[in-house]
Amino acid sequence: MVLVRALSGGARVETGNGNKYYFSSRADGTFCAHVEAADVAYFAGRAAEFEVVDSVATGLSSATLTNVASSAASVVLVAANARRRRLIVVNDSASILYLKFGAGASSTSFSLRLYPNETYESPPFGVYTGRVDAVWSAANGAARVTEL
Repeated sequence: MVLVRALSGGARVETGNGNKYYFSSRADGTFCAHVEAADVAYFAGRAAEFEVVDSVATGLSSATLTNVASSAASVVLVAANARRRRLIVVNDSASILYLKFGAGASSTSFSLRLYPNETYESPPFGVYTGRVDAVWSAANGAARVTEL
């Protein structure tokens, strides 16, 4: 499977071989779909409308999973990693998680707010590779972190 981004918003596309793809909105505001490798040429040929982002099947070979206990004081969720391709954070807590791309997360200094049981998945392109800190509104539960 290959990730393709629609450059002008949501779309429903039927390729020449009859495959149908729905480009749905993601948390980062982009519209993406996973397409069959056989259809990549179709989208690559329409470069003004679509961007072929990367191959999900061949692009990643390892993952690091960690559990970070919730805390009412800022903690390092993941250290800086220049090789980071993706980041997934699940707020497995009954409290709000404030995630900051940088040091010193707080309820007034944060990049993302994840409510209980919400998940953040970084975009497939332009992934932030610096340190990520977190703090919760109350300490209970954990963050389940996957770094690819």
